[in-house]
Amino acid sequence: MPSADVKSHAWIKHLIAFTLQGDIGGLTTYTSKRGKHVAFPLAPPRVPESARQANQRERFKSAATKWAALTPAQRLIWLRAARLTNLSISGWNLFLATLLRQDTSYALTISRATGLQLETEPTL
Repeated sequence: MPSADVKSHAWIKHLIAFTLQGDIGGLTTYTSKRGKHVAFPLAPPRVPESARQANQRERFKSAATKWAALTPAQRLIWLRAARLTNLSISGWNLFLATLLRQDTSYALTISRATGLQLETEPTL
């Protein structure tokens, strides 16, 4: 039986599950394989995060901060590079993958393939 808190969110449950997925406002939402919108109360973790998880979260946060610091023109370069390489990802995803890999050859390969100048020394 859903808790009273979940019932109070029932009017937004379908709206959230329809457009957004993940942990949102105390609910975990997703769309099942059969297309059904599912939402349930957010469950706290059973065990604390590991040192590797904490490190990865910090790296992701650092990458998001660097993306936010880019000018619109710099973001457009990453968007164009993603489109030109037909990777089916966004400019943000290409930027994130480049930074999280911390491999200069990845950015250099994308730069050569697209003719666009990407950051060639990704560091977090």
